[in-house]
Amino acid sequence: MWEVRAINHCYHKERPMRRSYLLCAGVLVLLMLFVAPGVAAIPSFLGYTGLILTPTADVLSQSQWNAGFFAFDFDALPDASSFCANLGVAPTVEVGFARTRLSDSEEAVITDGSDGVTVITQSGAAGTILNGKYQFLSETPAHPALAAGIIDLTGDVKTTVYAVASKSFGQSHKTAFGEITSARFHAGVGGGLLDGLFGAVSAALGDRLFLMLEYTGDGYNAGARFSVTDEWHVHFAGLDWFDNLGIGVSFNKGF
Repeated sequence: MWEVRAINHCYHKERPMRRSYLLCAGVLVLLMLFVAPGVAAIPSFLGYTGLILTPTADVLSQSQWNAGFFAFDFDALPDASSFCANLGVAPTVEVGFARTRLSDSEEAVITDGSDGVTVITQSGAAGTILNGKYQFLSETPAHPALAAGIIDLTGDVKTTVYAVASKSFGQSHKTAFGEITSARFHAGVGGGLLDGLFGAVSAALGDRLFLMLEYTGDGYNAGARFSVTDEWHVHFAGLDWFDNLGIGVSFNKGF
């Protein structure tokens, strides 16, 4: 069985489509700057609400739901795609799942600490991740939002328990490109897929473009999210400093 944690590890084969992905992402940036969107708790590339791969202390409101589809282009892993959905079942509780599938069959090396494990993946091999998150303290000017959660409840891939805090600092200020909101910082600790301490910083450029930089415990990721409307969002991520790429689209809605 393959590991979703491999999303944050590199292989070493050239992908001629990478430049096309980057070009498309640049075009998306220009297009989205002319569209007015909104803000909501958005799924990460692994389903649970968060940034790229790291969770935040934000949760969906009760009866709010979201869904997303993501695709990954890896250097040396088989490419993969993922579908996810989440539901706010209480004012501070969300549950959800992500279904991830490999696109082809290749030999893959997945690192686990200091050891390397060689596995043969099967074409179409898939894993289902059940997630849950509870926010036990919302953010105020005096203290951060605090939440705890679990990724992959059933252990189909690798069960991960985590705690995370999210807090904004400073005041918004104007630039020639629009209003940049104050940066928001996220820090937490988890086992399994998150591999210890993790952290991130995020900031919005006006109300359209959302920028992210994160450390997952064993690698750095950078990305952007573009809000097409209050409900539709386009995602782009460079995993392991753009050695691997991810793109996606998500939809948020309340009942």
